[in-house]
Amino acid sequence: MSGVNVKERWAELRSRTVETREATLSRVPLLGRLVTDFPRVEVIDRSMVIGAQGLLALVPMLIVMAAFLPADLTDFVTVRIGEVTGLDRAEANLLDAGGGAAVDVTRVRTQTGIIGITITILSATSFARAIQRAYTTVWELPRVGGVKAWRRCLVWLLGWLLTLEALSTLARMDDRRAWLEEVTLLTQVVVATCTWWVSIRFLLFSRVGWGACFPAALITGGVMIAYSNMSTLVMPRFAAKSAEQFGILGLVLTLATWLVGFAFVVVMSALLGRTLAEDEATRALAARVRSWLSARRGSRKP
Repeated sequence: MSGVNVKERWAELRSRTVETREATLSRVPLLGRLVTDFPRVEVIDRSMVIGAQGLLALVPMLIVMAAFLPADLTDFVTVRIGEVTGLDRAEANLLDAGGGAAVDVTRVRTQTGIIGITITILSATSFARAIQRAYTTVWELPRVGGVKAWRRCLVWLLGWLLTLEALSTLARMDDRRAWLEEVTLLTQVVVATCTWWVSIRFLLFSRVGWGACFPAALITGGVMIAYSNMSTLVMPRFAAKSAEQFGILGLVLTLATWLVGFAFVVVMSALLGRTLAEDEATRALAARVRSWLSARRGSRKP
């Protein structure tokens, strides 16, 4: 008899939970759409794919760039990535313990020919293609393949790496002048937002308007800067622990973890951005803000 009562109460609890959830989602359409689109986009799976593509394709490209390009062009990026992911401190600890984590740039330069460089750069576009596929899934657009898509992904990847260097330079300015901290942070967010604004529209072949891309770009830029800054506090300890336990594999685990988090920010920000751009309440609020700004500009005219 007690078993029957437990089953009845459990069924009643589940029924109430479902009713509460449905009522909440109906009252907050924005939340309801996010709950619906989250499994459609497969946010977790796509984050894992982008992170894996970044580990397998982007990292070798950075190594080759560091070996062949002038040091001034690569130091900012490599040092900043090391600081953000904690790999610089973990690698130093591993070398002190007698490990062999450092990359021999001279050996990479002598053993990698033109064909190897070309293959490395071409394979690195798989990282960009993974992000492009995520965006096309979020906006429910047909995928574009072939040489046209590959060329666009390559151009985006090179531009994205140059932007990383610009952001790294801004971070260095922040380290040198304390009074620039707030200005530098705001500048980083603006640069990151503009970068992702152009990136989303570019990777989607201009099939989504600038206005519809902006919320996703703003969220991605802001959260990405926060993610990078928080990583400088959390990741060094995690990287050092991983290197201590697993050696060089610990460094790989650290970088893979950071890249998956990076990919999650990209995909989730795109999903939230599209939802906000198409939400009626958000669009009405944006229209009121534009109207208010227009009225303010009109009142200032003589």
